Amino acid sequence: MYPIYVPNEDKLYFVGIQRDASDRKSEETKAEEFKQQASLLSTPFVPISENICILPLVGNINLERWEDIYQRISAHVHDRDVEIFIMDLQGLQDVNDDMYSGILRLQQILQVMGARLMVTGIEPSMAKVSVNLADYRKKKISFYANVQQALESIRAKY
Repeated sequence: MYPIYVPNEDKLYFVGIQRDASDRKSEETKAEEFKQQASLLSTPFVPISENICILPLVGNINLERWEDIYQRISAHVHDRDVEIFIMDLQGLQDVNDDMYSGILRLQQILQVMGARLMVTGIEPSMAKVSVNLADYRKKKISFYANVQQALESIRAKY
């Protein structure tokens, strides 16, 4: 609604313009569906056994994606009674401070839920940086060069 004053009549009129917003709403709905699908594809859980699951991460991880990862992993661990969760970092493009903070927070969430976090895909450059940023030994997070090493470690302990 827009007010229009007509001086020679000394009257104020209101003009309304109506637009069909159904196309825009449809596009917004599609965009939200695509966003949800992208979220599911970016955090695919791969069950290894009844109580072991792997999450191969790909791309970049920002704070918003971490929040999604926390939500999805905690729900998955709860619903399927997962005891060991392996997070594989080989597909990540950039490892930064947020990544290390995210790993520590995820470990705390899983620990409270009675699950254990193992991290694989650690390259030498990542190892050097992570040693300087956090003392993971105190946090009881196991790191392995690849998933195979992590699975061999699990077999040896169980």
